[in-house]
Amino acid sequence: MIHVSIVSGMDGVVQITANGHAGYARSGEDIVCSAVSALMLTAAIAIERRGGKPYIRENPASTELSLVGMPAGKHYDESLIILGAVADGLRAMQPSYAQYITIREV
Repeated sequence: MIHVSIVSGMDGVVQITANGHAGYARSGEDIVCSAVSALMLTAAIAIERRGGKPYIRENPASTELSLVGMPAGKHYDESLIILGAVADGLRAMQPSYAQYITIREV
């Protein structure tokens, strides 16, 4: 099971953490893990390419993206939009794969 935590602040989503493995299929064939990983990686790349410096913690079973501590300004505002879009994507896939992914909103 993948456990996702979405942390929102006054301006929008400021942190997303995904822990665990879905168990939908064998390693390398698991579409749920692949979807979550693709969303998280895309967000990290998009934020960095726009000049943002998010906190990124990644290991084989966990990824965390956080804007906490990022200075306000254009990069922060764009980063909020990107993290918000990723959160929307995770929320959209969860009902179809409810036995493989949980989402906790903080």
